[in-house]
Amino acid sequence: MTKRGNEKEYAVYNGDEFQFIDSLSNCATRLGIKTEIVKWLSSLANIKRRNGKGCITVKLD
Repeated sequence: MTKRGNEKEYAVYNGDEFQFIDSLSNCATRLGIKTEIVKWLSSLANIKRRNGKGCITVKLD
């Protein structure tokens, strides 16, 4: 894990299965998506829509 400055880390899950923890930009790179999408995947709207299935991210403090 490479954390730049004060960039927040995100945990990535596929359904209930943990995938990895990394910085926002590294998560986007590893998933092949934009950083805005990584942020959206952690939103309540996405979590409700996915209903425990698919990819979600959790912003870590």
